[in-house]
Amino acid sequence: MARLSAASRPGDEILARSPVLLAMGFRPFFLGAALFGTAVTLFWVHAVSAGASPGGGYLPPMLWHGHEMIFGYAMAVVAGFLLTAVRNWTGENTLHGWPLLGLFLLWLLGRLAMAGILPASPLVHGALGVGFPALLAVVVARPILKTRNHRNLLVVAVVVLLALAALGVHAGGPGLQRASIYGALHLLIALHVIIVGRIVPLFTRGRTGNPAVRNRPALDRAAIVASVIVAVLSALTASRVDHPLLPLFGAVALASGGLQLVRMATWGTRSALRIPLLAILHLGCFWIGAGQVLLGLSVFWPALPPSIALHALTIGVIGTMTVGMMTRVSLGHTGRPIQDSWVTVLAFSAVALATPARLLAAVLPPKAIPVTWMVSGSLFALATLAYFGLAFRPLTTPRPDGRPG
Repeated sequence: MARLSAASRPGDEILARSPVLLAMGFRPFFLGAALFGTAVTLFWVHAVSAGASPGGGYLPPMLWHGHEMIFGYAMAVVAGFLLTAVRNWTGENTLHGWPLLGLFLLWLLGRLAMAGILPASPLVHGALGVGFPALLAVVVARPILKTRNHRNLLVVAVVVLLALAALGVHAGGPGLQRASIYGALHLLIALHVIIVGRIVPLFTRGRTGNPAVRNRPALDRAAIVASVIVAVLSALTASRVDHPLLPLFGAVALASGGLQLVRMATWGTRSALRIPLLAILHLGCFWIGAGQVLLGLSVFWPALPPSIALHALTIGVIGTMTVGMMTRVSLGHTGRPIQDSWVTVLAFSAVALATPARLLAAVLPPKAIPVTWMVSGSLFALATLAYFGLAFRPLTTPRPDGRPG
């Protein structure tokens, strides 16, 4: 347990009574996400190479892969980030101590169920799969509603929709399952659009000292609206082949991608590229726009496989941003200097290369495509494993400044 310092803030005394690993949500969830990301990616590469059906056949293999990367890996990072960020936004403590352990175990049991380790019961899978995002929505919403922090109600709404998407996976047939997983992916992208507009220009201006770095609120709002519409249309069009709204979906995805790229023009990307902790975040932001543009193009250009666009969004956005943000939070929120090291450069380089390695499948002959799966998956696993090595000590030991959290 942590000892309080003179710089402690209100509510710190409660956190000080919790075990260090359970003092704040980012500690267990980031460690769990890193280990799970490494293991599930390598397992998937093995399964797809061997033609095996992972998870005991509860979902078709491709949907299982998407489900576990979204509701397993990405949602663990989202939980750790939001349980930390909401405390900063509201000044209210979020889940900590044994209740935090309970939420973490709920996530972990869901992963064991989807791996086929727990009994193959739709009721068990559904209760665990829906219970985690639903409970996360409740614990995130409570301090936001209590403090009337209306600006962040949109974040709560996205988590609620993710819980409903999880319900669709476990309660519906193949069409609804596919629609729910695709919708959940684009809801996560929308959540990134919301968050990066707040933090990336702020971090860049603070670290580089570039006074020209700024937000353009009208563009930010338009980018958020467009990304939410993409998520809605994605869920609708994924439910069946040749959906009549598919051309509209393609056009909106192209427009949304363009907006994401245009709004980055004043974020100081050029000055950020020399600092790895900033460069990785700007790279993730770039893939939001590029991935959505590729997604729109795949609708109108049959030669471009939709899976290429999807991996630009999953590895390029979610993979890159999660490794970058977990590293930053794990250093800054444990009282360590937010600075690069050879381990951060290794992790960032690996995840940065994982995306183009996967996208090479668009231009390689069919028999070479499995190589892109193995190379990209191995690079992503290396990135999460390197992050785990970097973060293990900071996340499992008290802050050096004596503050809890």
